[in-house]
Amino acid sequence: IYLLKISLSYWGIRLTNMQESKLITILRTLTPEEFYKFHEFVISPFFNKNKNIISLFNFIKKYYPKFNNNSFTKEKGFSSIFPNDRFNDSKLRILMAKLLNLLEDYMAYLHLSNDKSLKCISVQRMIRNKKLIKYYEGYNEATKKTIESFPYRNYEYFYYKYEYFFEYHNYAVLNDK
Repeated sequence: IYLLKISLSYWGIRLTNMQESKLITILRTLTPEEFYKFHEFVISPFFNKNKNIISLFNFIKKYYPKFNNNSFTKEKGFSSIFPNDRFNDSKLRILMAKLLNLLEDYMAYLHLSNDKSLKCISVQRMIRNKKLIKYYEGYNEATKKTIESFPYRNYEYFYYKYEYFFEYHNYAVLNDK
C-alpha cells in the first residue's frame, strides 16, 4: 500500500483520509461556540438545502474537536450518508468540497459580522449598487463615524479610510457629485 501511495503521488494523485483534509483541518480550529454556530449555518435552509451535506456534517460533528477516532473514516462517513450504496470516494469528496465551501462562507460571515467598518462599507456599496441614492448619504455618514471612532490611527484605520474614500469616489462619479 505504501508503494501504491508513492506511485500515485508521483502521478499527482493524492490519497488522503478525512483527518488530513482541508475541511477537517479548518474545522479543528473552530471554537466550540463557532462550531455550534456553523452547525446552525449548515442546517439553515437559507444557506444549504442539500440534506446530504447536513448528514455529512452530522457524521463529522460526532468526532469534533480532535477528529482522531478510528471510526472516523471516509468509508464510515459515506455509509452513514448513503447506507445502501457502495463506497464512492468521488461522491464523498464532492460533498466534502460543498461542506468546505459552506465553511468558507461561514468564516466570511463571521469576519464581516465582527468588523463594523467593513460591514458599513459593504452596506454602503450595496446601497450604491442598488441605486438607492436618497439613502446613500445617511449610510455614508454612519460609515464615516464608524471609521473615525477608531482609537488609533494605525494601518487598519487608514485601510478603512481608503476603502471608504474609494467607495465614495465611485458613488460621486456615478452621480455627478
